[in-house]
Amino acid sequence: MVMGTLARDMTTIPSEVSHLISIILHNTANVLENAGLYQLLSEQNKNL
Repeated sequence: MVMGTLARDMTTIPSEVSHLISIILHNTANVLENAGLYQLLSEQNKNL
């Protein structure tokens, strides 16, 4: 979920902006998940 403020003259977010925010957040979530998995894999390799 994302919260923000709009300019006073804007009542809705354009669909292009909404799609762009969605793509950025999706990619950010993937990066965070991959970083966690990489750390887990590194710890497992140290234990071997």
